[in-house]
Amino acid sequence: MTTESTAPGEMAGHIAAFDWSATVLGPKTAWPASLRLMLGVALRSRFPMLIFWGGELLQLYNDAFVPILGARHPAALGQRARDCWPEIWDAIGPLLSAAFERGTPVWGEDWPLTLERNGYPEATNFTFSYSQFGELSEEGGVLCTCVETTRTVLREQEYRALAERLEREFDREHRALLAFQNAALPKTLASVPGLLFDAMYEAAGQDALVGGDWYDSFRLPDGRVVISVGDVMGSGLEAAVTMSAARQAIRGAAQVFPEPSAVLDAADRALRSEAPDRIVTAFLGIIEPLTRGLSYASAGHPPPLLRDPDGSIRELAAADLPLGLRNMRAAGSDTTVILPEGALLVLYTDGLTESTRDVFDGDRRLRASLAQEDVRNSPAPAAAIRRAVLGDATDDIAILTVKVEAFSERVVRWSFPAGDAHVAQGVRREFARLLRALQATSAEVADAEIVFGELLGNVVQHTNGGVEAALDLTVEEPVLHILDRGPGFRFYARLPKDNMSESGRGLYIATQLARDVSVVPRPDGGSHARVVLKMSRPARDFSI
Repeated sequence: MTTESTAPGEMAGHIAAFDWSATVLGPKTAWPASLRLMLGVALRSRFPMLIFWGGELLQLYNDAFVPILGARHPAALGQRARDCWPEIWDAIGPLLSAAFERGTPVWGEDWPLTLERNGYPEATNFTFSYSQFGELSEEGGVLCTCVETTRTVLREQEYRALAERLEREFDREHRALLAFQNAALPKTLASVPGLLFDAMYEAAGQDALVGGDWYDSFRLPDGRVVISVGDVMGSGLEAAVTMSAARQAIRGAAQVFPEPSAVLDAADRALRSEAPDRIVTAFLGIIEPLTRGLSYASAGHPPPLLRDPDGSIRELAAADLPLGLRNMRAAGSDTTVILPEGALLVLYTDGLTESTRDVFDGDRRLRASLAQEDVRNSPAPAAAIRRAVLGDATDDIAILTVKVEAFSERVVRWSFPAGDAHVAQGVRREFARLLRALQATSAEVADAEIVFGELLGNVVQHTNGGVEAALDLTVEEPVLHILDRGPGFRFYARLPKDNMSESGRGLYIATQLARDVSVVPRPDGGSHARVVLKMSRPARDFSI
């Protein structure tokens, strides 16, 4: 081997550096133009390519083809095809002759071949094509493009074997698949006063029981609601397994860092680790019931539609790459909208609009269904939309709707100027009274008052405007909200490095006394602090 200079645009690599002058082909400078051109194309390609040149069918190939050769490389470079592939020559020889001598294009899909490329027989499969090339004045050659499909064929054989077993044991497997579907999709939707959730799922075809589409909604301990829909490319049991894994990855990530883009990125990393050949589209939103703010991000999924109270329809577009491909782009960002009272939010998978193979007509039908008052007022709007848009479905369908109603009466709200200490103290006393009415212990009330004071102190330091406080009693444990219109402040769940510093201690104290503390920027300026208070008895069990 020697190192040759790499021509402009030529892919550097092991084969590119091969000394062809040591073979019967001679130096590349003496090769016909068509052969040099074809080798250049092969070397630039990441797809396996093998060139057979001249009447002896001498072999040239790129680095991507090396794994197919196994131990035959590098001796196969410049070697006659007959000498390289003796065990399969009876099968490929006539095909090469047809392509080389008569110019007849040849192709095969998942061809079974028994190779001895590593010193022992291997059952393999290949999808390939043979194409003649060369000028009339030259000897010519054959370009072979191929891909080994052994693993795919084996998987397909396994699937066929599975299908046969399913047929023999239909009753038992029928029950098992129904159980899997029930486990893969949520048993219940989020229950949030002021928000009504509805959903439906339908697998493609009458006999299908599982598929790759999902919907989900669940509430976080701090009161926020995570909603998602998604679609795994493909169908059947494998798609359903991937769907279940993706949905659970989203659920887990949302518990740790409930920001839409961050959750989708975490699910993307999990998917690429567990199923690197799978692509999943998804839409994820996080609703703050206190403000009706919906923060959302998309992973290549059709945008949801928001029907406003006046009947107008908005599209919540957020373009980004699907799960499985998000490592190929910069970090995404979230978008926030306010859900007005009387609005209807519709999340769906593309089976709803593309089953007729006319996506524009499907989108028109969907928008027309949202204009119907009987759909808007239906107690089951997801099913009503399905009936209005489609007849028989040819693809999986998942629909999740959110109907926005009046604010819950079990959320107590206060507003006061940040610098008005007298009013703030009155709110603090009212806050403590409510907790005692909920049968909180003296220690729980005392801890909650300290948390309230520390959060208010942070707000006073960072804003001279108004403060909004709220106590959400619709969740398992009360959630205290403090919202301001200042420049915002940073949250550190640790003590400051300077032991004498007063800055940063308040929020650290709050984290020690509460179940959970988070501070996020408000979309329109300021900060929103959420504190899940520790309570020995569920807050929603008591009236106020």
